[in-house]
Amino acid sequence: MLCRFQSRQSDREGLLSYFDWDPRTLVEFPYIDAMAMFDREQLIKIGGYDNDLYKLGWFGWEDYDLWLRIAGAGLCVSFLPNVLCLYRHHDRAMSNTTNLFERELVAHLFEKHRALIERYPPKGRILGLNRSRLEEAVRTSKQDVSGQAFSVVAK
Repeated sequence: MLCRFQSRQSDREGLLSYFDWDPRTLVEFPYIDAMAMFDREQLIKIGGYDNDLYKLGWFGWEDYDLWLRIAGAGLCVSFLPNVLCLYRHHDRAMSNTTNLFERELVAHLFEKHRALIERYPPKGRILGLNRSRLEEAVRTSKQDVSGQAFSVVAK
């Protein structure tokens, strides 16, 4: 687990990931921090990191995409209940400057992980975005590609 701090390591602000592994929660929002240890063989089997998001200008989303693919593959995940490192959080951190929850990005992730989202239907948020904003983004994205609209159906 990672523990946040602002300026001095002794000024800890709290844990970044404190929820147990739950694919349903993961489909709703990216709640897992960036520090993880993986079984290399399993990581290779699911394709490792996908750099396509970075190439499209969506920086910092490779981890979330990887976690969604881990959930989609049904792999086991365990959290260690100990703080293993500290994470300095500052105003210029990538998590503050990246295009968080950009509609087009979420629409892309929705299409890529549709089967997982259908397996674990989210409630109010999908991939970190309010359902209504996602439906609009997906509809716009689909119209741009095929000229046809569709909506996200809650189960």
